[in-house]
Amino acid sequence: MEKLFRLFHLRSNKTILHENSPPYTRDTNQILSYFYYLKFNFMKLLSLILLSCILLSSSCNKDKPSTDFYFQCKVDGIVYKPDNCANCETKDFTGDTSLILGANMGNEALAIGLIKSPSLTTGSYNLANPSSKFSGLFDNTIGNPSDIFRTDSIRTGVITITELDKANKIIVGTFNFDAFNIPQNKVVRITEGKFRLNYKAY
Repeated sequence: MEKLFRLFHLRSNKTILHENSPPYTRDTNQILSYFYYLKFNFMKLLSLILLSCILLSSSCNKDKPSTDFYFQCKVDGIVYKPDNCANCETKDFTGDTSLILGANMGNEALAIGLIKSPSLTTGSYNLANPSSKFSGLFDNTIGNPSDIFRTDSIRTGVITITELDKANKIIVGTFNFDAFNIPQNKVVRITEGKFRLNYKAY
């Protein structure tokens, strides 16, 4: 400790501690106090840095999906995620040409259907009229036809398949679309859609 004290050249009460100073001068207590002051503040600073890192990490991970497989979006700005049940997600690939993605949350359901011959591949697909090969649907109350919103020639959207691993049956992509309800004369907006699913092949 004495050698450590001699490394400090501090002015206090117009005296300086040099290498040739006695082991303890009248300023030793002040130097010791200053040393512990630095140590205390260093520990406070370190604690604040660690706390900031934890909060930053938590903030960055807040919007990330919690598992390897996910399906989520926003419906009119409100986060939409499927319930945790066996049949709350639909990810069916039929004959390498038809794909249905869907998710239920409570009494609501959302679905996207794609049909392409000879086979579906990665790329972007425009969601339009239900009678077309690519369409989107949102059901505000399952079982009530008057609560179904559909894409059409005016209210459209896009689904982009960024990865299609047919060997491991994994599909990854993003989507967004507007859907219209005729009886209610109302539009629902589906935004920030993203998915990574382990699909079923038929």
